[in-house]
Amino acid sequence: MRTKAFLIAAIVTGLAVTASPAAGTQQADDVLAARAWHPDAARTSYGYYFDPTDSKYHVSFSGRNRAVGAALSRALGAQVAVSYTAETPTIQAGDRFNNLSPFTGGAFITPDSTTARQCTSGFAIRDGFGVLGSVTAGHCAGHGNIVNYHTGAGLFYGQTQGSLRTTTRDMARLHGFFTVSYEPFIHTDPGAPTKRRVIGKGDPTLTTPICVSGSITGARCSITLISLSSGTACDAFGCTSGLMVGRRPGVTIVQGGDSGGPVYSQSGTSDAIIRGMIIGAAGSDTVLMHKISDVESGLGVTVATA
Repeated sequence: MRTKAFLIAAIVTGLAVTASPAAGTQQADDVLAARAWHPDAARTSYGYYFDPTDSKYHVSFSGRNRAVGAALSRALGAQVAVSYTAETPTIQAGDRFNNLSPFTGGAFITPDSTTARQCTSGFAIRDGFGVLGSVTAGHCAGHGNIVNYHTGAGLFYGQTQGSLRTTTRDMARLHGFFTVSYEPFIHTDPGAPTKRRVIGKGDPTLTTPICVSGSITGARCSITLISLSSGTACDAFGCTSGLMVGRRPGVTIVQGGDSGGPVYSQSGTSDAIIRGMIIGAAGSDTVLMHKISDVESGLGVTVATA
């Protein structure tokens, strides 16, 4: 049996690692976890999942990180399928940049800190005291940071509280400090209706119809869940695993800036059931998501419903 020392040597020398299918899967998993196949691997943002239908790890990088992706292809050979997304996202959503209080989920939010990221708000929640707030991805504000988020119009949206960045959690709560409010609605443009009322919540099954709604890409439906737990999203802080994986082949359903956005199922013509939160991507047609139960338990909140 080959050791991790062999694997690291193979990475450094550019050798493709070969073994039996089962052993190869474990070796590929070790290589991805070690993040040592390229000098910049541990500083690079990417997403991946294992697809049992082709026995490959599907890994996606931004186009600016092609050297890191090429090195991974050399290290793992046929055990990995590497793809690249556009360096600059294309705005396809409607008017999510001028939210007014009470704020709607799925809005574009921008930080007052240069170390934080532009992201998407999730959905209205209530904390343990019953106070209304919102949520977003933890990597949007960074571990332990307290960051004020604003709408594109410069209005105060909320401050990150209770941010979690762990191997299984990537989430943060947004608190309005009683100066702003949040409504149990989410943006669902382009298309009609442009907003949906949140009437419930629940983890999906593999057969649950899924939609996502990022502030850059907009609402995208007809997404097929291919795994409830095999997705992993990585950045310079580390990796978060155990994520749901959803695909709509050949269609852009997620881009940079969509992180934190709501994952939902349509209910009737104007309502929504919250299923989770966008965390990352493993390609422009593959979204990585937290289950709603993980968000609620991780942050100690409950989804606010109408």
